[in-house]
Amino acid sequence: MEGLGNPSRHDVGPISGAGLPTSGLESYVLGNFQILRKIGSGAFGAVYRARQLSTERDLALKVLDPVYANRADFRVRFYREAETLSKLAHPNIVRGFPPTEADGFHFFAMEYVDGDNMQTWLRRLRRLSVGDALHIALHVATALQYAHERNLVHRDIKPENILLTQDGMVKVADLGLAKAMNEEDLSLTRTGTGFGTPYYMAPEQARNAKHVDHRSDIYALGSTLFHLLAGQLPYKAETAMELVLAKEKDPQPEIRKSNRNVPERVDMIVGKMMAKNQVHRYQSCADLIADLDRLKLANARLSFLNNQGECTDPQPTPPPSFAQTQAINVVMAVAPAETWWHVRYKTTQGEVVKRMTTRQLQERIKDPAFDLKAEVSTKDGGPYEPLMRFAEFQPSVLIRQSQSTRVDTGKRSARLQKMYDEVQTDLAAAEERRRAIEDEDDEEDIDVRQYLERSPVAGWLESLKAWMQGKLGR
Repeated sequence: MEGLGNPSRHDVGPISGAGLPTSGLESYVLGNFQILRKIGSGAFGAVYRARQLSTERDLALKVLDPVYANRADFRVRFYREAETLSKLAHPNIVRGFPPTEADGFHFFAMEYVDGDNMQTWLRRLRRLSVGDALHIALHVATALQYAHERNLVHRDIKPENILLTQDGMVKVADLGLAKAMNEEDLSLTRTGTGFGTPYYMAPEQARNAKHVDHRSDIYALGSTLFHLLAGQLPYKAETAMELVLAKEKDPQPEIRKSNRNVPERVDMIVGKMMAKNQVHRYQSCADLIADLDRLKLANARLSFLNNQGECTDPQPTPPPSFAQTQAINVVMAVAPAETWWHVRYKTTQGEVVKRMTTRQLQERIKDPAFDLKAEVSTKDGGPYEPLMRFAEFQPSVLIRQSQSTRVDTGKRSARLQKMYDEVQTDLAAAEERRRAIEDEDDEEDIDVRQYLERSPVAGWLESLKAWMQGKLGR
């Protein structure tokens, strides 16, 4: 290493990322590493491909930006990430090595992956076949299970952090990423930080990163799997706040609307991974892996590595066998609120059919505008049956009916009150006329007064008044 010192800054090209040169680097040496080229950047620095001089092997070097290196809290987080990674040994996790410092830079080495990340593959292919997407999901879930068992939460699972080696090995990168500098910053431009990437993160993580646990990683993996299969993001918005609200309030997205080749059972599993409430998600990666394994749909090897075209299934994937479906139903029964229903109901635009979970439909029933004559089925195309045929929806329907009854009773009472007031007015007018007649001395007026007293109209008004007083409780 002697004689390989760093040249002056103006000789090594422009400064970028963590403050290291990004071109003309063949002679730039940082500690035991010769910098080759920049391969990525993150919230706190940059990643470079480098050659370890003592072993002559290529590694990835993650370097903390000097701007953040001056702050003790960022140095602590950076070193904690490096030390955590150095303790992990799993074939589906990018291996890390202990951190070090040289020439005023803080950095640590990682396994160099000679391949692209899944975000790059998605731009190239648009979406993956079911078999390839499940292959990747299973390997990522296995890596996460290993990390979760060691009380480590990734916090930023997304296609960009899933790498593929040239021989098809799936690698999870950036495990143990530090939290964002400012968790109140909800701008979509601040993605890829420890706060997580808003498009894939769980709603509870967006609200408060302190509430993150292993189920947040399962949600992010579900969002990623959705993107791999559908070729588009599950939710879209202009700002992160709008995105968070959509995840909390909007109906759960369906992959099959974008890709009919995806079996309904796969769609259900992804829906359970992305359940809005953590309680209704898979409670462990082990449970998720068990359901995915039961499908027997994952490819043994990735088919698209030798095919640069779009990797959609040439034929619809055959549905799971009855035995497989039955087994998955048993597992998924732990969260009955996430059963999927096909709902047929009328709107102002006409009749529609939508797919909702039990919980989503229970919430929709509460809406006064929702059609209580809606019919549901657990199968696409029916047969459809009324909501009251199912115990899950009877309480919600009865509450709505009770509310409607109270509203109707109120309206009827208002109408009766109006009629009562009109009768009172008529009676008052008749009484006033009677008194006026009594004040008259001539015989003709007396006859009129007697006529009015004997008139059936007066009797009818008195009877109606008595009846209405009884109805109004007076």
